[in-house]
Amino acid sequence: MSESRREALLAGLGTAALVVLVAALGWLGLRSGDLAAGPVPSATPTASIASPGPTTPRPTPTVTASATPTLVEPDAALTEAFDEEVARLGGSYALAWLDAEGLHLLGSAPGSTAWSTIKVPLSVAALEADPGAATWTDVEAALTRSDNAAADALWAGLGDPEAAAAAVDAVLTAYDSPATRTESERVSPPFSPYGQTVWSVTDAARFAGALACAPAATTAGEVRQVMSDVVADQRWGIGELDSAHLKGGWGPEGGGAYVLRQLGDGQVGTERFALALSARAEDGVYASAAGDVTGLVRWWAETVAPEREGLTCQE
Repeated sequence: MSESRREALLAGLGTAALVVLVAALGWLGLRSGDLAAGPVPSATPTASIASPGPTTPRPTPTVTASATPTLVEPDAALTEAFDEEVARLGGSYALAWLDAEGLHLLGSAPGSTAWSTIKVPLSVAALEADPGAATWTDVEAALTRSDNAAADALWAGLGDPEAAAAAVDAVLTAYDSPATRTESERVSPPFSPYGQTVWSVTDAARFAGALACAPAATTAGEVRQVMSDVVADQRWGIGELDSAHLKGGWGPEGGGAYVLRQLGDGQVGTERFALALSARAEDGVYASAAGDVTGLVRWWAETVAPEREGLTCQE
């Protein structure tokens, strides 16, 4: 159990003791109102505790997957093989990954809108500001089920839109995506402002690499752990890999065709890689793109990753 969740549980136990005390006082003739309790932060809440009291947020450390994860010149044969896979599928696809050599990119991204992948740095920012049980509940709903209402609550908890965007930007900068700027205005109603953030697939891969290197006891490390519990019907793509941590996002772009985004990390054999993807199926349908991305990640894991050394984290 993580330290922050342990604190939330202890606070809940303290509340339970308070309920017993109030009941005893009521027996003595005193009156009291009902004491409300929120759900335990978990992917599928089964019990109830109260939100913990104020705690001191931990600062966001600067973490990098390597000293400078620069873009590596693509191998011609590998590029041709990927293009053949894409031609067979139709549509438009990009796959970026980070390994010991650096950052790699295959294909051309059909869109750069972050959609729900931005919920990852948003979750880190929200927990940095308030690591209480209510925040944890929203984080787990936003990351494991991509719950939009929960993400909106995290966003609102960071202040006005400009302040919220700045808080998310601080996380992006700390985790190797300093060029990305979180959208603060609702530029595409009814979609959230933060979901319309422009986030390149390469910068998303850099972020995923830095997140994979975050120590487990940090807020980012705890958020990454939640990303291992994504529900089954959203575990396409990177979810094909062993020990996967992932977050997907999707939405209509370019005349209504769905673009899918995903970032995360996973293992191939004993090596760990960070990845990011952007995809639009030939028919523009979500389910088609999800299936295609799963096939592309499987192809990459079988033909590309085994020949490479995985992610290295800076000490």
